[in-house]
Amino acid sequence: MARKKVHGSCCICLQDGELTFEHVPPRAAFNSSRVQVVEGDDAIELPPGEISGGSYQQRGAGEYTLCAQCNNDTGAWYATAFVQWCTVGGATLKSLQGPPKFTVPNFYPLRIAKQILAMFCSLRGPELVQTYPEIKPFLLDKERSGMPHGLRIFVHHALGTVSRRFGFALQIDFNTGAMTPMSELVFPPFGYLLTYGEEPPEPRAVREITPFAGYRYGDCGEVEMTLPFVPTVSPFPGDYRTKEELEATAAENLRWMAEHQRRQKAQSSHKHRRKTTDAKKKQQRQEQKRARRKNR
Repeated sequence: MARKKVHGSCCICLQDGELTFEHVPPRAAFNSSRVQVVEGDDAIELPPGEISGGSYQQRGAGEYTLCAQCNNDTGAWYATAFVQWCTVGGATLKSLQGPPKFTVPNFYPLRIAKQILAMFCSLRGPELVQTYPEIKPFLLDKERSGMPHGLRIFVHHALGTVSRRFGFALQIDFNTGAMTPMSELVFPPFGYLLTYGEEPPEPRAVREITPFAGYRYGDCGEVEMTLPFVPTVSPFPGDYRTKEELEATAAENLRWMAEHQRRQKAQSSHKHRRKTTDAKKKQQRQEQKRARRKNR
């Protein structure tokens, strides 16, 4: 079977040409099997943490987003360190014993940060590098360190089997009105947030790893990390409520809607009674005027 040909702009170098399939995350990071994809309103209408309908990607999650050169280079430079990080994180999720700590041997922080940012380039499209042009030399020069200005990366352990991805979204705090622009990728064992100069939606639910980008390419060691365990059963970005919390919120919303409808109905009935009473009073005044004219 002939290989599918897709043409467009590479999401890292921005050159137009033939694009290659980029697994997001890399295939070896638990992304080599068929995945079920549900998008838009269909995802929102599903019960928390459940998947049905949609379409299937047979080769794992990903899209045609990178030219062959960028795909090969970033894969060769950064993917191995990232896969090691995910393998240890996955083992930690399976054990779930004791504190949520895990030790990563052969830990290359800069390479991991660059792989995460490369994934967000594929996820958001060429717009990300067009908006933050420092990303291109940061990713294509493996020795270059320092996260491009205005970008911050956060991570958490992702509980469950459902992934979540948003190229761009606004997280709104309805209590304060604050809006956080961000991109999100959740693919167990980890979830990642890329924010644009703002605080994360829930600082207690994620840990910032932007400083990873400050190391040198060859810096390696063993590190023990503690990351929050958070559920990601909600279809909304940056939402870490449990299934029970989501169901309670849905029930509260239904009660509010029922009360709102009851009040609207009561107000409508009250207005109708007022109109009827006003009409009767008007009719009585007209009859009184006619009676006075007749008496004259």
